[in-house]
Amino acid sequence: MLTGASLDEQCLLNSVKQTGLAQFKQRSAKAIVIELAGLDTEFDLISLNEFTSERKLMSVLVRDRRSGQLFVYAKGAESQIMNRLSAESRASPLSEQVAREIVRFGSAGLRTLVFAMRQLDTSEFESIDLSD
Repeated sequence: MLTGASLDEQCLLNSVKQTGLAQFKQRSAKAIVIELAGLDTEFDLISLNEFTSERKLMSVLVRDRRSGQLFVYAKGAESQIMNRLSAESRASPLSEQVAREIVRFGSAGLRTLVFAMRQLDTSEFESIDLSD
């Protein structure tokens, strides 16, 4: 069993590992290493917004060391994540499928979390206030 800040994180990490999609390798104060498609991918950790009961989600801003691409990853309550999707993402078949699965899992009495990712361009990144 992998370790994580919460049982939810441990379950997510183990599920992703079991599917073969990715595997968490290590984390330091400034970097994260994830195995993707059999290759270690290193990310610089730019900002981490911890889960709060107000936000009902957590997010992390990272830069892929190899490509320089910037990404925001978030996980949290489906209401918080789904409400933040772009109009294009909301209209996608994947979003509709996720919404159906949320209802199905919720109807079975299971807790649900949603995971999302967005790539940022340089101008978006430069407009973010990281002083907090």
